[in-house]
Amino acid sequence: ISKTITDGSIEELFIYSVNGTGKQVTNFGSENIQYANIGFISWSLDSRYLAFWVKIDQDKNNSLFVYDIQNDSLADYCLPGDYGGQLPIVVGITDHFTAPLWSPDGSKILITKRDEDNIFCTILFSLDQKKAMIIAGDGWPVGWVKK
Repeated sequence: ISKTITDGSIEELFIYSVNGTGKQVTNFGSENIQYANIGFISWSLDSRYLAFWVKIDQDKNNSLFVYDIQNDSLADYCLPGDYGGQLPIVVGITDHFTAPLWSPDGSKILITKRDEDNIFCTILFSLDQKKAMIIAGDGWPVGWVKK
């Protein structure tokens, strides 16, 4: 994995195989944006998916992006707004988030958000169902337990 800064303030993500061949995962520079910062990159355990946070434009929220290596597709799973219960996608995360934690089977991701009252909550995101729900408050996950 490699991050490259283009145009002064736009980061792009690349992946490379062991034989040295590379592929550009993101292409924010072609989307008429002024700023993109990539962080907290996390591989799924089966190496099929790559999840990472992106802050596009300095005054906007961070978004959770997931790249599917098998299908060569990149998806932004965040929209700004309030959340509660189940959502079709994860909402924009404003600040103090952690690296996405993959479930052992690669179908779910745990993420953490801090709200306006400085309270952390853990959000479970299901890739196959494209839904998210808050599963814990006042803390953050550190891993999964496999049955």
